[in-house]
Amino acid sequence: MKRVVALILVVVCISCANERKTGPESISANSLATQPNNTVILKDSVVGDTLPVDSAQTQLCSITAVYNTSYCGGAAPPQELLKTLAKHIPLRNTAIHLHLKGTIRGPETSHVLELDKSGKSSVRLKEGLWEYGLTSAIDKSISGINPECEITVQKKYGTFTVKKGDKNKFYLLYHFDCDPCDPDMKKRP
Repeated sequence: MKRVVALILVVVCISCANERKTGPESISANSLATQPNNTVILKDSVVGDTLPVDSAQTQLCSITAVYNTSYCGGAAPPQELLKTLAKHIPLRNTAIHLHLKGTIRGPETSHVLELDKSGKSSVRLKEGLWEYGLTSAIDKSISGINPECEITVQKKYGTFTVKKGDKNKFYLLYHFDCDPCDPDMKKRP
């Protein structure tokens, strides 16, 4: 009888150890893992909690983020420079923030999305109007952005709408004006 109880304890301990290794905690931030019951586990780095997101209530969205900048010099710029600044450049290796407009921030309504070297990523989102912004995790090689400026990081740069049945491919444009935290910019007329 003692051997049976000991065997049961060993089996329970092994099963608990395996659960810890393969449970939601082992999934890295912003990663998706399909579970057998058609749910997706999402670890949201804004909230830090892991919970199931029903894939039937979300849409797979493909995101491409680009940026352009304003001219911040004093003299009138040449037209060639203005054309160069207006070009859309991939917002590479940067984390952006997505938030379902009109909701309280939570795991299904607020996401931090890591962009690759082409400024692309994908995520499952609920239907509705989403706002997009930045985080302070901005690629250092991108010029014209001050990641330490709270005004730049907290600004909402635009919106997009996720609809059921649509292709849900979004091209997000971030337009960076002159650095609002630069004291020299405030002195210019």
